[in-house]
Order: sequence, then structure tokens, then C-alpha cells
Amino acid sequence: MRAVEVDLQWDALPAAPRQLQRLLDQAGSDLVIYVRIQDETVLEHLAETLERILAHRAFTHADVEFRLAVYNRAGIAHNWLGVKPRADARAHLDAAIAQLQVGVREARGTGATLWRLHANLSSTLLARYQADGAPEDLQAAVPPEQAPLLAQAALSSALRVRHRRLGGRTDLQESVALSQAAVDASPEGPRRDYYRYLFSDALLVRYDVTGSLADLQQAEEQLRRCLAAPHMPVQLPRAGVRGMLATVLRRRFVRTGAADALDEAIELLASDAEADNPARLTNLGNALLDRFHLSGSTTDLHGAVQAQLSAVQLTSSGDWQLASRHNNAGNALSTVAQFTGDEEPAREAVQYYQRSLQLTAADAPERASREYNLAQVLLRLCGNARSGPLLEQARTAFSDAVAHGLDGSLEWSLAAAQAWGRWAAARDAWPEAAEAYAAALDAGGRLFRIQLVRPQQEAWLRESQGVPGEAAYAMVRAGRAHEALEALEQGRSLLLSEALARDRADLAALSAQRPGLAEAYRTAVGELDAVLRCTTADPEANRRARARIDDVAARIRRVPGHESFLIAPTLADVSAAAQRAVPNGVLVYLAPAQHGGTAVLVGGHVQQERPEEQKRSEELAQQGDEQQEDEGDREVEQSAVRVVDLPACTLQACRDRLTALLAARSQVGTGAFAGTLDAVSHWLYTAVLAPVLAATDAPRLVLVPTGLLSLLPLHAAWRPGADGTQRRYILDEVVLSYAPSARALLACAHTAAATRLQRAVIVADPQPTQLPAIGFATAEASWASAGLETLQLSGAAATRAAVLQHAPGADLLHFACHGSSRPEHPLQGGLMLAANEQLTLADTLGARLSGSQHEGTRLAVLSACDTDQPGLDLPDEVVSLPTGLLQAGAAGVLATQWAVRSLPAALLVAAFHAHWRLRNYSPPQALTLSQRWLRSTTNADKVGDLRAWSSAFGPEGAVERRELVRTLQLRDPEAHDFTDATSWAAASFHGL
Repeated sequence: MRAVEVDLQWDALPAAPRQLQRLLDQAGSDLVIYVRIQDETVLEHLAETLERILAHRAFTHADVEFRLAVYNRAGIAHNWLGVKPRADARAHLDAAIAQLQVGVREARGTGATLWRLHANLSSTLLARYQADGAPEDLQAAVPPEQAPLLAQAALSSALRVRHRRLGGRTDLQESVALSQAAVDASPEGPRRDYYRYLFSDALLVRYDVTGSLADLQQAEEQLRRCLAAPHMPVQLPRAGVRGMLATVLRRRFVRTGAADALDEAIELLASDAEADNPARLTNLGNALLDRFHLSGSTTDLHGAVQAQLSAVQLTSSGDWQLASRHNNAGNALSTVAQFTGDEEPAREAVQYYQRSLQLTAADAPERASREYNLAQVLLRLCGNARSGPLLEQARTAFSDAVAHGLDGSLEWSLAAAQAWGRWAAARDAWPEAAEAYAAALDAGGRLFRIQLVRPQQEAWLRESQGVPGEAAYAMVRAGRAHEALEALEQGRSLLLSEALARDRADLAALSAQRPGLAEAYRTAVGELDAVLRCTTADPEANRRARARIDDVAARIRRVPGHESFLIAPTLADVSAAAQRAVPNGVLVYLAPAQHGGTAVLVGGHVQQERPEEQKRSEELAQQGDEQQEDEGDREVEQSAVRVVDLPACTLQACRDRLTALLAARSQVGTGAFAGTLDAVSHWLYTAVLAPVLAATDAPRLVLVPTGLLSLLPLHAAWRPGADGTQRRYILDEVVLSYAPSARALLACAHTAAATRLQRAVIVADPQPTQLPAIGFATAEASWASAGLETLQLSGAAATRAAVLQHAPGADLLHFACHGSSRPEHPLQGGLMLAANEQLTLADTLGARLSGSQHEGTRLAVLSACDTDQPGLDLPDEVVSLPTGLLQAGAAGVLATQWAVRSLPAALLVAAFHAHWRLRNYSPPQALTLSQRWLRSTTNADKVGDLRAWSSAFGPEGAVERRELVRTLQLRDPEAHDFTDATSWAAASFHGL
């Protein structure tokens, strides 16, 4: 028997009266048999035997420690019977509570025996609360004293249940911390596996509140370790662990789309022998419903409905999970209504959802999801109605779901806000749509900030792609133009903005005022950077490092003059960034949306609205009513801001052009690609840029495109000339460049102002590679390095290690090599170096081009194919090599949007360096002038210009630079060989 007690981590029984020994031997034998074979009849006999011991005359006079141990064991035996699906389960729970309460009263002091009794009493009270929902049981299950390790797990369970029933983040955080401490402090064995289960449960609840994928992953790991154990704790049936693992796997499927996780979840639930267990049935129904949405199998749909309705029927009226089971039944019926078009299941679903909400506490974290579900089915019943009681009920349900979700379940707040916004926009209810999308931005931003590592952040960013554009469109229609600007700035490039705000915060003024605080911030950032670079760092280390940054940032914001430190940019911040970074230009946010597009212009060259446009703006503003007053209060903050309608720039129109362009990209160099590019770029001029040009006389535009527009070549846009034959490109009219955001542009301006062009690192034709040698690489390198202190990495010297070693500290980085893009997996795309090594986007995101002795890199030139190919998955994030280099510390990046031929690429580089470094144009101006030059001059003109520029650069490298001259001299001197946009328009500029 002692071996079983050790497995259960029970202390041995103290010395017992001789008269009780026979009964104790029988109880010991029953315990061994029950633990080994889980025979319920033997468990009943064990409880009866322990009751006989309690009733024996000799027990009354026994030593107190012996009596307490028997009270504890009798309570445990009755608890084990009470948590099973039996008709007399409640009676056994009552008996367990009675015996344990007697033990607590008789215990002396605060030692381990007392806390063991408290722990078992707490878990039994929770079991009775879950059966009939008596609030006094829930309250009594949470001891007011600080429990030692022995009782921490039970206290964790009580706090977790109280959180789920009543809300309250403190209970949840304490539950997670206590259960983790119990796991960490316990030796390997069944008891530790039980604690792992409790820890997983707490992590799962916290995931539902915060959306932290690290919690979901950790819960799955803990549960798999439980199932791998040879023996399960007596109080933890293996089926219970399988059921929770199935729940975690289903959550992972919902978040990541991993179909294998869903199949495993269904397999785990279907293998459960407890056919009448309502918890198993409801979980199985949820998983089957998910698989129906994936596969369309009506067998899965019918199975889901049957499982959910059975779960409701089998759940007792006082069970606190009855609310959840009504909600799940509503989900199944709502899906039937959607699949069949029959309104009757929808009306049944409404009743189940409403009953679920009646049973759900006002502050419960699940409330938001249930209100969202009710709103969705009411919306379906509304149809196309624009008024009526059902519509008002749906609107209220959406609003409630958003509000409750922001407090307790961000995932559902985001989902509800997006659905509400789409519905309101379809009804032209723009103030309502603006309110909904503003909440979606808020929830999405909070979810993003909670995540610990980039893959988890990206998973949530996928859920909110397109929200900034939809929000801006709705806000403009509601007369809230300034909020539209803030939505576009704050909702785009969150990954880059977070890194720039954290790593390149301007601490100069703070260092003068509070040097210790500035150093504390640098140290905190360094600690987080070390954690992010460590592949074995645990999530808690990441969470602690981020908390330290938040703490120091909060202290910095209390210093006068630093109140907005690391706060999301406002209208005033965007205006200041535009004035500093592009004083002679305009910052142009471009946002496609479902019903049309919007451009928001910021800067000193914005023209006043024409009378008819002003009238339209006033009409839109009147729709905003309450919002209009807010706008007036903020008028003093803004410089010139102008909104331009782009009615043809819908999401679908952008998607059609992008699809065509992606399909043609594999045929670069053919008429098919050139024709597609012509059609797309002509549409971009007509639908997007022509209205913008009409609103400004600025000679320079910095574009901040959102959504799918960020994947299209806006800088190649064109229109027919006045005579109908000669084309006019956008670059003939303005200097055009790109920026991820105003915050990023301001960081670029800071780096550009602080760097001097002295040292270059040139990577030219790395070899060996699996691809042909780069033509004109030597000539291109000579043009790029002219007049600079240069380290050139060519051939076998151009290794990944060498580039990563020497790039930090370079003022100019120039790559003349092969490139590859992976739009579906952008972090894997990059530049090909010697021995077929890749310098990937992931490498640049982990790099630092700035340091204590160097402010950053003035310019990175990526003269390779496909170096400006953002990832398709997160268009609002612009995950690309240019943004990666801006994050690493470059002020500007010249890159290419498609495959380029060596000769025009080398000629463009030569002209660029001449315009930039000889004629002192800014890099964006230099690129624009070079593209015009490449397109419009004859070969003879080019030869003359190249000779003049080479002479101005000096004799060093002149021989290599002359290679371009000799090549052009072999061509027709009067020909314009590079007029086609495929030759010159691949190049794009990002930053300053």
C-alpha cells in the first residue's frame, strides 16, 4: 500500500489504535485495487470502510494527527465518487465537504496537514459549485490566507473558476502564477502531472482573454507531458487530459488553420469512452463543427448538432457550464441555418444564445463571444432590412460584444468589431461603421502588443489585415478625417513601428535631463534584444523583458517633455514628421476599402478644396454629428490635411490587378509581362494618383499605401500624353518614394541627418552560385564606390558571414548580385551570396546597422532581382527587404520590384550615384532623375553623360566604369533602348 501512497504523494498514516488495524488494512487494500484498476465498486467500499473508522469508538480517542489523516482520506474518497457521473454524486460531495470541514476545525496551527485539508476542501467545494452553481461554494473555495505550495494548486483552481464566473484579471493572473509555481516546485510524478493539468487549464483561460499564442503552446506542451506519463493521478482521469488537449488543439486550429490539429482533437474526443459526459459531447460538437466549415461534410454538421443538444440535456440546471453549452448549441443551429437557408434553426439559435447570456455573469470573459454569436444570427435574420427591432437587437449585441471584449476577451472584440463594421458599411451607416472599425483597431493593437514573439504577432496581424483601410474609409464618410489619418498611421506596419519605437527612440534630450533613466531604457531594450535572439528563451523571460521596458517607458513619460514617449502617433506627430522629413512635399496615405478608396494628404503643399468638394465634405461631416465637435477641438493641431475620394480604388479592383501582375511576373522579359504592367500601371494613374495630383502642387510625394496597394507599382503609373501618343509617367510630374509610416520616415530623417557618406561596403557578383555571373557587376561596383573608402566583397569573399560582419558601420551598402523573393514566405527571401548562401529578410530583421559609434547606414542599394516584393500574407505590414533594412538602421533603400537585366540596372546605378553625389540631389530625387534619364536619352547621350560623370569622380576606377561606355558604343547611337517600363521602372525608393 505504501507504494501507492507514494505515487499519490500522501504521507504515511500516523500510528493508529490497535482496534482499527483490521479496518485500516481493508481500506489500504481497497485503495491499492482502486488506483490500479479504477473499479468504482471498490471505491465505494473504500469510502464505507473509512466511514466505519470515523464512527468507531477508538477513533475518538486516537492521536489528533491520525484523526486528521483519516478525515482527509475519507474526504478524498467521497470526492472521487462525487466527481463521477452518478445519481448519488451530490451526496458524496456533501459527505466529503463535511468530513474535510471537521478536519479543518480540529487542525492546530498552520502546518502542512491543515493546508492539505484546505486544498482538498477547496477542490471539493469547486466540484459542488460546478454541479449546482451555489455562489457560497465558490467563495468558500478561495481561502483568504496566503497558501503555501501544498495548497497552491487548489487555490489556483478556485481563482480560475472564480475568474471565469465573475471576471477579474487579478484572479486569473494569480491562478496562472500559483499553478506554475506548483509545477516548478514538485518532483516528477503523478502529483506534478496533476499540477501540469491545472497549469494548462489556467493558461488556456488566459489565452481566451489575451490571445497569447505562447500560452496556448505552453498548455499543449504540458498536457502532452501528462499523457506521456505511465500512470495518471487518481483524481485526473486520462480522458480528462485528452479532452483538454483536444480543446487546446481546436484553439490552435482556429488561430492557425492547422487541419492536423483539428483532426487530432476529434480523434481524442471520439476515443473517449464516456458517451454520456456532457463536457466530452460539447467539445466533440465544437470540433465537428469546425471540421464541417473546413470540409463541408454534412455528417460532421449533423454530428455537431446532435452532440451539442445532448450536452445541454445532460447538464444539470445548476451547473455553471450550462451557459457555455447553450451557446455551443446555438452555434451548431446557426450553422445549420446558414447552410440550409432555413430560418427556423436560426430562431432556435437565438433562443439558445439568449438563454446562454442570461446564465453568463456580466463580467465573465466568455460574454463577448456569446454576444457576438447572438449578433451574427440576428444579422442573418435581419436580411437587407435597414430598420426594425431585429436590427436594433443586432446592433446592441455587436456593441456589447465589442465593449465586453475589450475588457475581457480581445479576440472576440476584434471579430465582433470587424463584423459590425462590415455590416454598418453595407447599410451606409458610416458613423456606426467608424465606431466599429475604431474598436477593431484598438483590439487588434492590443492583441499585437500582448504577443511575445514575431510569429505570434503575425498570427494576430493576419486577423486584422485590411482594417486600417476600412476604418479610414468609414471615418472619412463619417466626417472624421483626422481620425482616419491616425487610423492609417497607427494601424499599419506595426511590426516595424514597434521595433523603431523601441530600438531607435530619441534619447538625446532625456540623457541630458535624466541620464540614469535613459541608461535604464537602453539596458531594458538590450535585455529584450538578447531574449529575442536566444532560440531557447522561455516565454516568461520574454514577458519579463517586455514588462521592464513598459515600466521604464512609463517612468520616462512622467518626465516633463516626454509625455508621449512610445505612445502611438497622433495627428500632430504625423504633421510634424511630414514637415521635418519632406518639407517640400506631401505625405500621402492611400487606403483601398470594400466600397471605395481614400487618400489622406498631409503637408504644406495641399491645395484647398474646390467649392463642390467642400460641400461634399460638409455633407459627410454632418453625418458624424457628435464626431464633428471633436474634430473642431483638434483643428489647432493639424497642418494642411486633405482627404481625396478614390471611388475606383476598391479592394476587389486592387485584388484583380495584383492577381494579374503576379501571374505575369514569371514571364518578365516577355510581351505578356510588359502588357500586364502597362494595364496595371495605367489603372493606378487613373484610379489612384490622378485624383491625388489634383489635390496638391507639391513637387514630391511620399506614398504610404495600405493593404493590397502596397503590392502594386505605383511609381510606374502613367497616362497618355496630350497628343494621345507620348506617355506621361508619374515620375515625369513629381518625385515619388515610399514610406511604411510617418514614424518610420521620421526615424529615417534622424539617421540621414546623423550620417556622413564616407565608408562603403560593396557586394559584387558573389561566386560560386547556382546562377550565372552578374553582368557589369565590376562596373557597377566601381560607380557605387567612386570617391569612398570601400570594402569590396566579390567572388568567394562575398559570404554571408562577411556581409553580416562588415555591414554595421557602413554608410553605403551596395549589392550587385542575384535576389530571390518568396511572397508566400517573405522572411526566407533575400540576396544570394557566395556558395549559394542567402542573406535573408530574417537576417536583416535581426541585424543592427547602428551602434554606439555609428548612427546607421545612409543608403542600401539592392541592385538585384525582386528585392522589393512584400509578403502577400500581411500587406499592411509590408514585410520586405526594404522595411527590414529600415528597421535595421538604414535611412533609405533602393530596391527592385521585378527581375532586372544587368545593363539597364548598371546604367541606372551609374546615373543614380552621379545625380546623388555629384549633383547633390536627395536619393529619392536622384532615382527619379536617373529613371527619366535611362528612359528618355539616346545611347549617344548616355555615352556623353557617363564620360562626364566618370571624369568628375576621378581617375580611380575609371577603367572599370568605362565598361558601360564601351557597351553602349556598340549600339545604335540614336536609339532609345530602354524606354519600356520593364527596363527602368523596377527600381523603387523607400525612406529618405
